[in-house]
Amino acid sequence: MVQELPEGTITILFTDVEGSTDLTTRRGDDVAHAILRAQRELVRQQVGQHSGCKVKSIGDGFMVAFGAARRAVACAVGIQRALEQHNRQHPDQQVQVRIGLNTGEAIREEADLFGEAVNAAARVAAKAKGGQILISEAVRAVLGRPKNVELVDRGRFRLKGFPERWRLYELVWQEEAPAAASALPERTPFVGCSSPHQARETILRTLSPPAQPPAARHRQQRIPTLCAATCRSASPYGVST
Repeated sequence: MVQELPEGTITILFTDVEGSTDLTTRRGDDVAHAILRAQRELVRQQVGQHSGCKVKSIGDGFMVAFGAARRAVACAVGIQRALEQHNRQHPDQQVQVRIGLNTGEAIREEADLFGEAVNAAARVAAKAKGGQILISEAVRAVLGRPKNVELVDRGRFRLKGFPERWRLYELVWQEEAPAAASALPERTPFVGCSSPHQARETILRTLSPPAQPPAARHRQQRIPTLCAATCRSASPYGVST
């Protein structure tokens, strides 16, 4: 059943295959075409299951419209999980897809959609990596707290053609996320300093060695003296002079 284009505020989803040109170069036209055809079929199945409307194909990707942000997010997650299963079952036909979503008003012209919301969705998808789902702040606002997925704030990005930075969120769709150490920003000695004097004192404490008890200092002072005395009392042949 062909879905009608939704009206009013809609959520736009873009998919794009990562490295499709490289895939054709490495595997040849026939093999690459078969792999990409299987990918397109998986995407179409998920779009149909989540009541999305395929607006058009763009290269090896799709532009899809949804009347509800939750259905769009569920479709994006379904696409990535279906592709993950396909890649496990067919290790010689692996393919990675990037997905981006945005919510807003769009201009409808016949069977196509235009406008800022559509352009932004395409730019959001361009910021994603293969296997990643990125959504705009507008999607997050109407989505609320999604079930069975995690939202991670990825910071602000410059989107081509938009003067302001956009805050993007990643949908962590893996049912069992791989264990990986999270990258934390490095802290500097200046963090938390309220004045230049306090910053200088902080730097001095950082560079200065920790204070030692008198007994430890006394032992350290005796070590060079003992070593020097030993060297003076020994001949090159190990016989005391």
